[in-house]
Amino acid sequence: MKTTHPVLPPFYSRYVDLVSDVGLLSLLEENGRDMRAMVNSWSPEEADFRYAPDKWAAREVIMHLIDSERIFSYRALRFARKDHTPLPGFDENSYAQFYGNDKRTLEMLIAEMKSVRDSTISLFKSFDSDALNRRGEASGISMTVRTIGEIIAGHELHHKKVLEEKYFPK
Repeated sequence: MKTTHPVLPPFYSRYVDLVSDVGLLSLLEENGRDMRAMVNSWSPEEADFRYAPDKWAAREVIMHLIDSERIFSYRALRFARKDHTPLPGFDENSYAQFYGNDKRTLEMLIAEMKSVRDSTISLFKSFDSDALNRRGEASGISMTVRTIGEIIAGHELHHKKVLEEKYFPK
């Protein structure tokens, strides 16, 4: 069930607001399949497309999603295990400099997306309601484990929309 998060800053709220009431695990499974299908439809040239000179290539958007999901899943694990150590943020633009996309085929990206998503789903399946409601702090923001799952799902939906509207409009 979707919850409201009045204390989240706008950069997280915009992701959580995209999440439907369908259920987090179902949404993660469905979103993952949809994103992999989208990437699978790209040619190598499309994967390298940038809609503006200062924007990431489409494949870099995918790597951003993969890295972000790994980081947020790690945060969820820490919070679920009652680790109250505040966690730092991360600079996605700094990460993008080291993606190594010149060594990754589209097939490799798709396989990595699936592996990371399967791991995230497995992790969230392991959480009971108490674990999902535990809180922790990351980037100076207090949030629950459930919220982290909603951020992962909504973040992916946000970037899927960007890819559909700015990179590959119909």
